[in-house]
Amino acid sequence: MNLTHNTDRVLRNPRWRQDFTIYRTARTPNEKGRAITEEGVIQAAGIIQPASGDDLDRLSEGDRVEGAIMVHTNTPLSPGDDEILPDEIEWRGVRYLVRSVNDWQDYGIGWCRAICTAQAIKGLST
Repeated sequence: MNLTHNTDRVLRNPRWRQDFTIYRTARTPNEKGRAITEEGVIQAAGIIQPASGDDLDRLSEGDRVEGAIMVHTNTPLSPGDDEILPDEIEWRGVRYLVRSVNDWQDYGIGWCRAICTAQAIKGLST
């Protein structure tokens, strides 16, 4: 029996794939040295599921938070650096902050997995 695992076929399957929006904010200094921020919007799709306790334990901040999700997508995501703030993902009307990314962009057509935590939701404190 030939049991091959094709991650790409699973992640592109329309039964599990969901649309979401990425908000990417770049910060650059102007001629006076003040930070100018510009937000870009990227439409993307991938598989979104609740993050497990093991995933949250790996966050460097050591936060234990409610409303965390795990996103698998072929659209590159960023937890932020010197020039880019952490990406925010909007899914089902809630914005999630990208906290950590496992980047497998170099394998096949490339995928990444991100752990994201919910931003403030009306009536819910995080």
